[in-house]
Amino acid sequence: MNITPFLARLISSSVNRGYSVNVIENKIRIKISNDESVIIEQSFHGELYCFISRYGVVSSVNKQLIYDYLFEYDEYGIRVHSCFPVEVA
Repeated sequence: MNITPFLARLISSSVNRGYSVNVIENKIRIKISNDESVIIEQSFHGELYCFISRYGVVSSVNKQLIYDYLFEYDEYGIRVHSCFPVEVA
């Protein structure tokens, strides 16, 4: 896996936030809770494919939205994530 600056920031921020991060071959799994995780796969050409798994349903999401999905909080300190458009993979 080619760790780009984007991926390095994402991994570092996830660990700092307290999320569990596993990097295996061409896949990064960020466990948010028992029922929710973010999966990022990298092709041999370096392209990133991002997925969100919530309650057993896997959805594709744009790479540009992953950072906001993980780290955007409202004024009460609750993570905002339900407003992102996702498509079932």
